[in-house]
Amino acid sequence: MLPAALAGLLVSLGAFAASLFFSWAATAEPVFLPGAHWGLTPPPGFTVETRPHAMFVHPAGAIIIVVTTAQPHDPSRFAAVGSVVGSGADQGRIVAIDEIQVGGRPAHLMRMRMAAADAMALLVRGESSGTVSATIFDEARPTVTDAAVRDALLSTVERIMSPAEQIAALPIDIADFGGLRITVTLSNSGVMMTDGPSNESDSAPGQPFVTVVALPPEAADGYRLARDPDAFANHIESVYKGVRVTGRQSGQGANGPHIELVFRQETDSFVRPGVAWSFVSGRTLVLVVVQLAADQQNAAADRFVRLRDSISER
Repeated sequence: MLPAALAGLLVSLGAFAASLFFSWAATAEPVFLPGAHWGLTPPPGFTVETRPHAMFVHPAGAIIIVVTTAQPHDPSRFAAVGSVVGSGADQGRIVAIDEIQVGGRPAHLMRMRMAAADAMALLVRGESSGTVSATIFDEARPTVTDAAVRDALLSTVERIMSPAEQIAALPIDIADFGGLRITVTLSNSGVMMTDGPSNESDSAPGQPFVTVVALPPEAADGYRLARDPDAFANHIESVYKGVRVTGRQSGQGANGPHIELVFRQETDSFVRPGVAWSFVSGRTLVLVVVQLAADQQNAAADRFVRLRDSISER
């Protein structure tokens, strides 16, 4: 499924807001969102929206999002059918998990019922691992059908992209990665990075994870998260499990003024410190969230400051 932290950052910032639409001629050829490793043949009536981030959208009320991860999906960690997952508006009950093949590749198709929508997710493994998630809101019925969305998900194919190509699809440039590698990409809006062997922050407290999200003005709520420390703190605490903000201040970096939060993340299995920054580069809202290794004491470690300061709008 979509990594919780990255999904929360985007969804809560208005990722479903309507914006610029692009259509294509009727074709059986797969369509790739900007920066996406995985493409599909969209269902009838869906178009491509690129702002605030890339997704397939149906005007009746349905979306399809594509996420790429470096680590293969682990079926042993899937929640059981009947389990309730997520929280708040994103909470739902898993109603089915089917083990299938997509183009000869191993995959799982999950279905979930939410408060006012049905969700379907294809988890497929190739050179990378892809999660293609569809949400069909109740108001889209009967215009958008499960069968049409399922057929689209089963048409998923992979293309190989280098890290440089993934970054090139973002509205920002990151000049200094600080030795980190990309573990997760969400089309043209966000990346998660680390420097250790694991790709999952919840199971690797001994290594740092950095999430960078870039959003255009129409999704930035008047850039509130870059101007109101309390709003930014509330946002981070609502998105990241077990996070409590312990300090906040305004600062000045190479890319202009920013808000800096220092936080502590505590779960049943680990405690780790962290730091988060929000700022505006050009017309783009940028959020940088650093979940530090559990033994890292300096929340503003030099290499993460350099990474932050190397970000600029294209």
